[in-house]
Amino acid sequence: MEAVKEYNHWFKHDMNASTDNKIRKLEFSNGLEGYAAFFKIVELLMGNNGEIEYNIKLISHNLGTTNEELVSSTINNFGLFIVDNGYIYNERVSTQLYEITEKSKKASENAKKRWKKDQEMENNEMSE
Repeated sequence: MEAVKEYNHWFKHDMNASTDNKIRKLEFSNGLEGYAAFFKIVELLMGNNGEIEYNIKLISHNLGTTNEELVSSTINNFGLFIVDNGYIYNERVSTQLYEITEKSKKASENAKKRWKKDQEMENNEMSE
């Protein structure tokens, strides 16, 4: 996946995310702290091209918590994240990053087409 440029992107947060069964189980077990940890991890993923190293101590530090058990539980116990080959992923985050990248590519291509068209029109006007 192509890297997303470093500027403030937003990500889709479903207004009914708290009614998702996985999120409900997370909240039941880990409370609102688990819910907050989930979305903070999603933010980390969005800011790191969809993957972060599976290092509970480091992730906990990045989340601003010393509760490594909460972070580990949030990542491992509810099917919200994929842990593979030493990294953490989330399908939804990967999909959103792909959409952002594709939209950016399209916008760039369209801008180049407009610029080229403007240049051609300018050249035609000069040759008349």
